[in-house]
Amino acid sequence: MKDELINNTVTSAAKLTGFAMQAQSIATSVLPAVTGGVSTSAMLLVGFLADVDIYKYINVDFPENFVSFCRQMEETSLPNIFQNLDTENEGDNPSSTIGKFQFWDVSTTLLDNSSVAIFKNLATLGVILVLNILVPIFKGYPRLHGLLNKIRRLFMWNIFLSYFLGDFSELLLNSMIQLRENYVSSAYANLSFAFAVLIVIAYPLLFVYLVYKLNKKYPLQMNAERGRAYRSSPRINHKSPKWAEIPASIGIVVEDFRENNSFTRNFQLILMLESFLQILVVFFPQENRLAQAVIYTIIVVVYTLLSVWHLQMAILLINLISKAIMGIMTIVFGSNDIARSISQASLDRMGLTLIVLILLVIGANFLISVVLIIISLYEWIKEWIARHKKKTLKPHTNNTRITVTRNNFISEQHPSRPADISLDHHNLSNSQLFENTSTTDKSPSTINVLPNGRFIDVPRLRIVSKKNRWDISKRSPIKDHLS
Repeated sequence: MKDELINNTVTSAAKLTGFAMQAQSIATSVLPAVTGGVSTSAMLLVGFLADVDIYKYINVDFPENFVSFCRQMEETSLPNIFQNLDTENEGDNPSSTIGKFQFWDVSTTLLDNSSVAIFKNLATLGVILVLNILVPIFKGYPRLHGLLNKIRRLFMWNIFLSYFLGDFSELLLNSMIQLRENYVSSAYANLSFAFAVLIVIAYPLLFVYLVYKLNKKYPLQMNAERGRAYRSSPRINHKSPKWAEIPASIGIVVEDFRENNSFTRNFQLILMLESFLQILVVFFPQENRLAQAVIYTIIVVVYTLLSVWHLQMAILLINLISKAIMGIMTIVFGSNDIARSISQASLDRMGLTLIVLILLVIGANFLISVVLIIISLYEWIKEWIARHKKKTLKPHTNNTRITVTRNNFISEQHPSRPADISLDHHNLSNSQLFENTSTTDKSPSTINVLPNGRFIDVPRLRIVSKKNRWDISKRSPIKDHLS
């Protein structure tokens, strides 16, 4: 009765985890489009799903409940989108014959293992290709051309990089399996082999390109000129920029990291290097079981410590700490393979702990994905409302027109040529006042002088504004110093 309850619990947890994984995969696919193509978080969130997949290939004896959990979780995965192309074998391609890959019945055909990831990246490239064709065609239609151009900038290349870098672990590992164990010769298998070759070549080239772009510095002469400009600037920060500006098309690589630090500026590439090292660990030393578990754990712990020291990113730290705990458990399992000192009940409890940990982390990542989508949609709606209000409001003008006739003078006041007109004439002479009125307006004006020649009648000022109209009358006796 107890065993049945445990099995039912494991089955329910596996189905729930599988559902959460698929939901998170969909959410992280939508997230880059919602955030304008710039979301490093999407890559970090989807990366943990691939890390769980790599983890189970460590060649140690996992507890039976954990093995059952993983097998039932695989049953909830999405079907092979390219299966109809496999007319010869109808999806019945050979499995791997090496270590843990054989234990988990991993297909040696890339399209069998990563059909969803490949389809997602191919669809994104197809959208980019279609948009590049449509943008020049609709150049004569400004509104439609602008919309298509905006969508093209969204997909090219940030959304594609979000998908391609997020699927790095899955695509590279399964491609390496295909290249090592390419047993089948069919149109479907050959197409899969071609994809594997392209992926294995594309990732190193992309890595080199990103390293160059992220670490490109200003030329010495330009950097010196910028340094002088910054030092002569009245701003507080006089430190000249060290690196060249990162193109907006690859801004996703550094979007959530500080760009003024070498470590954080290259952190996405450092994470790719961590995943690559983990792939090498599970791919090659399958016969060295305990050593494989120890090396895997050391890599994860080192990267966790580096992240804690340099970054404070909740998503990344949750995933890394969880992986470190999982790695420590593999060392325990590997040690037990040799000593056989742990009871079955203890192993089952550890397996249940692994199940709960994976379920909690995947659930947390899914919730974070949903929250990020909601926040991004809220910000987008708020910006759209602000733009809509701005278009509906009439532009406000501050132009003021001051009129001069016999007892009034007229002048035009523009923002670009502000008129410096004072209503306080107590300290002005008649000649100065006359100059002011003459320079203010070229039209004829009259100044009334009293018969005794000692006082003048200051003209009435009438200031006319588009919004308000008011009269300012002021008469002041000014002593005439003219001879």
